[in-house]
Amino acid sequence: MTRAKEKLIITRTSDSQFVREAEATPYPMRLPTIDLPQFIYYADMTPRDINLGDLDTQNKQEIIKNLHEGDRLLLKVSNWGNSWDIRTTDNIKIGALSRSKSQELIQKKGISPNSFVFKDGETTIRGIYRHIQTDPVTGEILQDWFVVIPQIRICR
Repeated sequence: MTRAKEKLIITRTSDSQFVREAEATPYPMRLPTIDLPQFIYYADMTPRDINLGDLDTQNKQEIIKNLHEGDRLLLKVSNWGNSWDIRTTDNIKIGALSRSKSQELIQKKGISPNSFVFKDGETTIRGIYRHIQTDPVTGEILQDWFVVIPQIRICR
């Protein structure tokens, strides 16, 4: 049990029996003001959310192999203006979101390439996925490359 050595500060929301009987003057309770964010969005993307056949993904394998989970990424408007490109912090394109994920962001979350800009630190690498496609008959490997899977955390 602790004891008050210097003074006892009494705060209140309404007078208690102790305060009334002791005729003490309580300090008014000061609640901190909290500014809540206006927009929060969190997404752990999957390979389904990424354009696995993007040419920049295929051609930038050396850059992708040097990236790690948690590294920062940039999501920028594509050249067509209707989707999002995945870029390194050096602004090198290394992939793109799928059409379905881009449409979901636009229609359900209001994150439109025409009006929304991702801030630094809102997109990181969730993981690096190895995309392999084989011929169903021969088993020959037709496609084999690494794909960056982003994670989005927006709190504004």
